[in-house]
Amino acid sequence: MSFALLLNKRGPNKPGKGENFGVKFTASFALESSHVKPYGCMSGQLIIESPAPILHYGIRIQYEALCTLKFESKLDNRISQHKKCGLILEGGEDKELVDGYLESPVMIDLEPVINADSNENRPYELQPGTNTYGFNLTIPGDMLPSPFKNSYGTLQYKVVAYMKSENGILVQIGEKGLKFGGYYNLSQNPEALKPATIERSVKRSIFTGKKLVVATLNLENCGYLPDESLRFTMRVKNPKCLSFKMSVLLLQKVMYNINGTKKSTIAVLGNSDREVPEPEPETIWEGTVKVHKGASPTYTKGSSMYAVSHTVQFKLKLDDYNVLKADQTVFIGTTRETVEALIASVNSFTLESNRTMERRGSTSSMASNCSTTTVSKPPTYSQLSSRLPSIESFPPGYDDTLNENGDEQGATLGNEPIMEEDQNQNQTNDNEALEEKN
Repeated sequence: MSFALLLNKRGPNKPGKGENFGVKFTASFALESSHVKPYGCMSGQLIIESPAPILHYGIRIQYEALCTLKFESKLDNRISQHKKCGLILEGGEDKELVDGYLESPVMIDLEPVINADSNENRPYELQPGTNTYGFNLTIPGDMLPSPFKNSYGTLQYKVVAYMKSENGILVQIGEKGLKFGGYYNLSQNPEALKPATIERSVKRSIFTGKKLVVATLNLENCGYLPDESLRFTMRVKNPKCLSFKMSVLLLQKVMYNINGTKKSTIAVLGNSDREVPEPEPETIWEGTVKVHKGASPTYTKGSSMYAVSHTVQFKLKLDDYNVLKADQTVFIGTTRETVEALIASVNSFTLESNRTMERRGSTSSMASNCSTTTVSKPPTYSQLSSRLPSIESFPPGYDDTLNENGDEQGATLGNEPIMEEDQNQNQTNDNEALEEKN
């Protein structure tokens, strides 16, 4: 097991511990593992150390996926500031921020939270010294995005402890960041397992229905994992044998939304190009596109604050005036295993971990409800690195990225363009790490 100590960090809108409880104390977490798995169990201890008694009205621990967005918009030469904070866990999207507290659907009360305003309810008294609370939280199998941190905001996964004060406020007393790379199960989306075909054509003239060129793209399926190869077949019927260029791209779109004011970014996760200077009446191109290993999982049906979508786009350029373009929605996942297999794997891992702890004699200390004895540091446990996405982006056609003069806005990711879009028609070029200034 790994031992993690984190003192309470007071944010600008969060009430402090000293002013609410009349005593300065520290709170930290000791977790079996900070790596979170869907359908798994988070086990650990909350350790509160205080030099004096603490009167309180309950202690709560929450699993949080906290999304905080902040950006500017410009309309009619007027700049507006936008900010929003919310939980994106299923069942927590509509919760309102109350005195710096957002209620999570995944929580446990170590000491039942009671109404401090009632004369019938007497406060709990936490004794001086080291108080240890054991807890277990079941992690849901919600489809969730990767964490991120950029100029538009942050998304963090963490376990947080709150203590209720006499004035009725749930005060944050401690938190611990968790390692979670997002979750999207392709096996749960039938559309991701199906093949797809998209077709576009160019007519000889506006006066005839005859087609000059017909381009068709076939995909073996619509669901992929990072670092996989997307296989496609491009078929071009070209009776006049006109020379052309064609390309297939995998695009990722990230949308940020604060009460209807939106920002979005686009990135190319992979591409393949081919030039055909001396074509035949029919050209068949079988190729692959490598999915970028830093691709974020698809997230489109959860919080309205944040969304990640993906498309495959093909382009066929005959000349400056004739360009065929089409998009097909696809899905980037984190696994294809069935839910039953994932649950069995998590249960097997948990059982083995419990056996290991029993051999080490640490199970009793991790399962204790509350004590005033100092907890020894658990043995080191292997830690997996968190998957902060190395790129940010978006999909549907490049037409969406044109500015008011019809020019593309963009920077580069390696050799591939990354573009940024302002839904209020003002251009913002402050993306960090993933985007460079034009």
